Amino acid sequence: MSISLASWLPDSSQLLALLPNRDAVFAATRFESPPVARIHVRNGDGDELLTPAIDAFIKETLTFWNVTGGAAVAIVRRRADGSGAFDVATRGYGAAAQDGTPMTTETLLPIGSNSKLFCASSVGLLVSNSSVDLDWTSKVHQVLPEFALQDPVATERADLVDILSHRTGLPRHDFALSSPSPGKDPENFSLRSVKHLKMSAEFRQTWQYNNHMYNIGASLVANLSGVPYKDFVQEHLFDAAGLSSATLGLTAAAKDGKLAQGFFTVGENSTYPGQAFANYVSPGVETFVAGAGAVAASANDIALWLQVLLSGGKSPKTGRQVIPAEVLQKLEAGVMAVSPAAAPELSSPVYGLALISASYQGHQYIEHGGALTGYLSQITRFPNEGLGIAVLTNESPRGAYVHEAVKWRIAEELLGLPLRVDWNAR
Repeated sequence: MSISLASWLPDSSQLLALLPNRDAVFAATRFESPPVARIHVRNGDGDELLTPAIDAFIKETLTFWNVTGGAAVAIVRRRADGSGAFDVATRGYGAAAQDGTPMTTETLLPIGSNSKLFCASSVGLLVSNSSVDLDWTSKVHQVLPEFALQDPVATERADLVDILSHRTGLPRHDFALSSPSPGKDPENFSLRSVKHLKMSAEFRQTWQYNNHMYNIGASLVANLSGVPYKDFVQEHLFDAAGLSSATLGLTAAAKDGKLAQGFFTVGENSTYPGQAFANYVSPGVETFVAGAGAVAASANDIALWLQVLLSGGKSPKTGRQVIPAEVLQKLEAGVMAVSPAAAPELSSPVYGLALISASYQGHQYIEHGGALTGYLSQITRFPNEGLGIAVLTNESPRGAYVHEAVKWRIAEELLGLPLRVDWNAR
C-alpha cells in the first residue's frame, strides 16, 4: 500500500503530552544510573561515541516497541583539541525492507519535516545575496503576487519570518496535501491552495504548525533564483556541504532501491493491535511537498549535516561556508513559544525558523522532528557541547517513541547528565 503523506510532528517530544496522568507517569519512571564503561567506536581517528550501553539500549528499544523496520543512528562530537574536527559514529539497526534487507548507514530514509531546514536555509541564502532584493521582512505577497490568505491582514503583512515560524493564523490543513492529484503545477500547489483554506487564529496570535508555508517557501526560492527548488537545494546545500546521497527525488530513490521501505500501523489502541502496512512514498510526492518534507538522506549524510550546523554553517568536508553564519543564527533564534514543557527535565520549547530550541537537564539543544507515513526522524544538537545526535526510523507511529528514547539516552551518557530517565516506560 502506498499513501502520499501524513502530518509531520512539529516536536515529537510533544507526543508525551498525550499520555494519561502525566505527572504520575513522570514521577514513577525516573531512575538514577551509575557511570557506564565505554569502548571505542571509531571513524578514522574518532573518539568513543557509541558505547556498549548505548548500542544495547538501541536494540532493546527497537524490541520494546516491536519495530518491524529499523533505525539508523548518527552521533558527532567536536574534539576537545581545538582543531574543530569531529568524532563521528554511525550505525544501522534492524531491517530496511520487508525482505529483511538490513538497515545500513547508507540506506536512504525520508526525514520529513527535517527537510524544512533546507528550505529555510535556501531562503536565507537569497536574503544574504546582495544581488537579490529580499530581506527577512519582505512581504510574501510582494514577492509572490499569487500569495493570499482568507485573512486580508495576514495576506498584506505576512513576511518571511511569519511563514517560516508558523504564525500566520493558518492551521495545518494537511489533508489538503493528501490530494491524489496536485494539478498541472504541483510545485506551486500550496501557493495556489492556501487562499481556499480557513484561518483559525488571528495573524501572529499563536503558533500553528503549517506545512503549506514551507512549500510556499520553496516556491519563493524557485521564483527568485530562476531555477527549480530541487536544483537550488542540490547545488547550494547538498553539493556545497558534500552530502553525497541526500536527495529531493524520493520517487527515483525508491525505484533505484536506495530508499528504505516504510512500515506503519493504523488503528492501534489498548484493545486492538491495529493494521500494519508497508509502503514507499507515492510517485511525485516530492514535487508538491518539496519545501515541507521531501528530503531523503542516509545516516552518513546527516552526520555530515550535523557537523555543518555545529560549525557555524561551514562544511568540514568541502571547506565551503554552506550557510552564512548570520543566516544560521537567524534560523536558530526563537520566534514563537510552542507549548509548555513536556516533562520536568525539559524547558518550554520555542520555534525559530525550521528549528526548535529548548533545554534538557540544563543543556540547550536545537532540533526538529520529521515524519512521512512510515518514516520518522529526529535531528538534535547541543551547540555548547558540540554534540549532534540523529535517529532515523522507518516505522510509524512507534518510531517517534524510539527516536525520543534513543536520543535522550545518548545525550544523558555523552553529556554525563546526572539523571537517567526511563523514556521507554514513559
